[in-house]
Amino acid sequence: MAEQRRDAREVRDVGESAPGAREREMAAAWGELVATARRTVADGLVVGTSGNVSVRVGDTVLVTPTGVPYDRLRPEDAVGVDLEGRQVLGSLVPT
Repeated sequence: MAEQRRDAREVRDVGESAPGAREREMAAAWGELVATARRTVADGLVVGTSGNVSVRVGDTVLVTPTGVPYDRLRPEDAVGVDLEGRQVLGSLVPT
């Protein structure tokens, strides 16, 4: 009988992310969203807290929170909604 080799690697379903990968992807997407939002202010495209910026990550849409100036956005200000518009991430009010 043939021996089966056992690796220390975890077996996952196709398309399943490594542990922590989703969190890293969300954090990277939020960082890009904040950079884009700040660029809209620098380029004079928005004033104060007007405008909206969003990015889709899988089945979550990260959006700028209501009433927060883009130059004051922090990592903990991340807000996300599902594809039905229900808030699934963050404590601030989504756009």
